[in-house]
Amino acid sequence: MPISEEYRIFVYAGKILIMDNYWTEKGDVRLSDVEISCIECIAKKVRSNFVTIDLARKDDGELMIMEFGDGQVSGLQQIEAKDFYQSFE
Repeated sequence: MPISEEYRIFVYAGKILIMDNYWTEKGDVRLSDVEISCIECIAKKVRSNFVTIDLARKDDGELMIMEFGDGQVSGLQQIEAKDFYQSFE
């Protein structure tokens, strides 16, 4: 591991709350501003206010959505609970 560059992103009300790299430390998120804007744009189109988006980077450098789900049932991965709850402030 890691077998790919993967991220879990928690989104609330169309804005990214917190991001995590599946395989390395949470500070190792390598998403560009354009990619972040794209993620938020997609999330705003969903009727739920609280979602998670799991992404992976393909060999060509593009991101693909692996899973898009309800934020209430998603695990925190390496995110500390304290950091997660503070991201709502």
